[in-house]
Amino acid sequence: MGSRPRDPGVTLQTDSFTTDLIRLIPEMRRRAMFLTRHADHADDLLQGALLRALRNRDRFEPGSNLRAWFSVILRHEMTDRWRSTRREVAYDQDRDIRFVEPEQENQARLSDLHLALQALAPEKRQALLAIAVAGLAYEEAADRIGCSSGTLKSRVSRARRELQDMLETGRLSRHAATSIERAAGIVAEGRRRDMAAA
Repeated sequence: MGSRPRDPGVTLQTDSFTTDLIRLIPEMRRRAMFLTRHADHADDLLQGALLRALRNRDRFEPGSNLRAWFSVILRHEMTDRWRSTRREVAYDQDRDIRFVEPEQENQARLSDLHLALQALAPEKRQALLAIAVAGLAYEEAADRIGCSSGTLKSRVSRARRELQDMLETGRLSRHAATSIERAAGIVAEGRRRDMAAA
């Protein structure tokens, strides 16, 4: 059996930092899976974040929150990977052409995500953002929000399902549609008043 080459910037030491980091791997893999929606990409993202954490272990202050520190590293790794790939040119062999995904497509996706998030019930949106964006542990988020961790987990699960459904189908929930219609009505009424006053 051949040995795997080691990264020269990483020394393997078994200490409390490494042990605690290893304990976080299952949770951080779930978070990476949520970010990438693809098992192989999640594994690559997690591996890159782990290497980055081991390289920068001297920047971690003992006694501080390792989960939060590593969550930030994971998000930075994801951002760096996204930035490096968003401008890559893809090659379509069937058509023998090169293309770059238009920037407008990314903006449209981001806009759809924002609308879908706004369409969630406030308690579901708050729970989802506390876990997925702020990177809080379920217990900590439940304490801050003021509910049990079981209730919070249920809200996050339902929010993820609703968000995924809205984004995949392109349909917003009845609540969002009503809010958007109401906002459109307010804008239209304001324009009518402006035109009548002119």
